[in-house]
Amino acid sequence: SGYHAFASASRPRRRVSRDEVDGGEEEDPAVTAVRARRTKWIRFLSAVRVQEGLLDEPVGLEAASSAETVLVRCGSSSLLALGGAEGAPSDEGGTAPLDELSLSLLGSVLSDPALRGDLVSVEASLYSAASRASCLVGGWGDGTSAPDFADGLQRLGVRGCGLLGPDYPSVLGRLAEMDTESVKLWLRSPLSSSPAVNSRLSLSLSADGMPDSDCDPGDAGPDEGAVLATAAVVAAKAESARLIYLARSALLLAATSGSDDPDAAGECARTLLFATSLSWSLQSPSRSREGRTVAEAYASEARALFPPSLALPSHLADAFVSSAFQFLCDDESDADAGFGGLSYLLASPDHEPVVALRLLAPLVEYAPGDAGASAERRRLAAECLIRQASELARRRGGGGGETPRELWRIASGLLRDSPRRVAFLTNRLDAMESDADALSLCCGVVHDAVQEALSATDPDDEPSAPAAAGLWETALDVSLRGRMWDEALSAALSAPLRERRGEGLARLVLAVVDSGSVADLIGLGPVVADDVDLLSVASAVVEDAALGLSGDELLGR
Repeated sequence: SGYHAFASASRPRRRVSRDEVDGGEEEDPAVTAVRARRTKWIRFLSAVRVQEGLLDEPVGLEAASSAETVLVRCGSSSLLALGGAEGAPSDEGGTAPLDELSLSLLGSVLSDPALRGDLVSVEASLYSAASRASCLVGGWGDGTSAPDFADGLQRLGVRGCGLLGPDYPSVLGRLAEMDTESVKLWLRSPLSSSPAVNSRLSLSLSADGMPDSDCDPGDAGPDEGAVLATAAVVAAKAESARLIYLARSALLLAATSGSDDPDAAGECARTLLFATSLSWSLQSPSRSREGRTVAEAYASEARALFPPSLALPSHLADAFVSSAFQFLCDDESDADAGFGGLSYLLASPDHEPVVALRLLAPLVEYAPGDAGASAERRRLAAECLIRQASELARRRGGGGGETPRELWRIASGLLRDSPRRVAFLTNRLDAMESDADALSLCCGVVHDAVQEALSATDPDDEPSAPAAAGLWETALDVSLRGRMWDEALSAALSAPLRERRGEGLARLVLAVVDSGSVADLIGLGPVVADDVDLLSVASAVVEDAALGLSGDELLGR
C-alpha cells in the first residue's frame, strides 16, 4: 500500500549521539526541517492506519434472507452466502404475488422520471403530515375520509399499473377476492410471504430469539461503533417496512379507484403515516439522550442489557420492528410486546413525547371500527399534546401555527368521552406556569370542559349533587387561576350551598385584589344573590385584611 511504501522509505536511521554532533559539523536547518515534517506525516498516517483497522472490525451480523447474511463492519458490509437455507415463508393467505406486484409497481414508478417526481410530492405530503401530528389528531379527517396524499398516491398507482405487464389484472383479481379483514392484515404486516420481496428489502426477521441477558445494568455501556451499527440496522429495517407499506398502499388504492372505498383510504393513511413517522423519527434528535438520535438512544440502552455478539444488532432491530408494528396492528393492546416494546421507548410521553405524538396521531385519527381509538391511546396522545404545549410556553412562541391553547383544545377533545377528563386537564395546569398568558388561555379550555361535564348532570338528581358541587368548585378554582373573573363570579354564585357561595365570593375578591386588578372588581357590578352581596363581601374582606388577617383566616380555614 501507499502507506507501507511511504513508511519504509521514511524508516528512521541510527540515532546520532550528542558527542558525534559536537565533534562534527552542525546539520543543515533545512535538512532538520524536512526530517521533522516527514516524521509528522509518518505519525499522521500511522493514526489513519489505526482508524482504518477499527473500521474493519465486525460489529454485527444481519440476516438479509434465509440464504444470505450481511456481515456489518463499522465502515463497510459484506454479503455472505449460507448453505442449508430454510424453505420459503408460508403463503397461507396467497399474498406473495400481491407483494411482488406491489414492488414491481414501485419499481415502474421509480423508473419513470415524471412518476418519480409525483412520488416525491406524495412522500413530501406524508412527511409534512407526520411533522404536524397535532393537526392530524385535531380533525384533519373523520377517520374515514382520505387525506390529500392518499388521493395523490391513488393517481400515481393507477398510472404506474399502466406500465406493468399484461399479467397484473389477474393478480389484482386475487385482491378483489380477499375479505376486508384479510386485506387489513396484509396491509399492516411488516413482513412479506414472498422470499423475493423479503430478500430485496431485507424484511425477514431472525428466527432465533433474543439472547439471555446476563449483563449488570451498572456495567460499562457498549462501544460507540457497536451502538452506531445497531442504530443503522434498526433504521434500515424501519425504512424497508415503510417502502413495502408504500408499495402496498399504492396497489390497493389503484385497485379501488372508482369504487370510492373509504375503508381502504383510511387504512392506507393509518399504516403509511405510522410507518413514515417511525422511519423519520428514528433519525430525529432524542429527548432522553442528548446528542443522539432516537435510534442511537434505543441502541445504546438495548445493547447495554445483553452480552456483545455479532448477531445482536439484528436481534435488537428485529425486536424493535416487531414491537413497533405490533403496536400498529393490534387495535386493543397498548402494552409493549416484549423487550424493545414501543411503549417502553417511543409511545411514552415521559421518554420521547414528540415521537410518541407522531406515532399515535394516525392511530387515533384513523382508528378502525365504530368504537374508534382506545381510551389509553387517546390519553397518551393528550399527554403528548400537553407536553408539547408546555414546551411552546417555555419558548414563549408557537411552531408551525400551533399555540398552547390550540394543543390543549385538541387534548380536551380527545378526552371528551373520558370520565376523568376534567381531573386529567386540571392536574396538568402546573406545566403552563412558565407563561401567565398561556396559562390563562389553557384555564379557559379546562373551564369549557367543566361546563360540558355540568351540562351532562341532572340538577334534580340527588345522587349526582356531590359531583356537581365538586365540578362547580373546580370551575371556581380554574377561573381564579386563569384570572377569568366573570367565570369565577358565575361559579361562586352557582355553588349549591349558601356558605360555599359566600366563601367563593370572598376568594374572588381576594384573588382580584392580590392581582392588582381592583378595577375589574368594580367592573363586576353590584351582584346580589340569595342575600349574598358582592359589595358587602368585598367590604368585609378589605376591612379584615386591614387588620392583618391572612387569606385563609378570612375564609375561616
